[in-house]
Amino acid sequence: MGKCFVVPEEVLNLTRLCPTEMGCLKDEAERSRPLCPVVFVVAEHATVVDIRGDKRCPYAFDLGASGICSCPTRYAIYMKYGV
Repeated sequence: MGKCFVVPEEVLNLTRLCPTEMGCLKDEAERSRPLCPVVFVVAEHATVVDIRGDKRCPYAFDLGASGICSCPTRYAIYMKYGV
């Protein structure tokens, strides 16, 4: 069994366009794709990620091998859990 993440409701409300229905909060085995690995944090709610998953995510801006992620939920997971 993998790790499930919990983030505040106000963060979830900012992430209404999620194409995976908050799949990152599910147990690892239930996720439709892995979390985009964070390379580093640029600013609040802006992380540089290795985009390997669904490039159709409205929060991801593809820069080739990496990208900028503006997903409030992904940022909250990284800041709280370090992943």
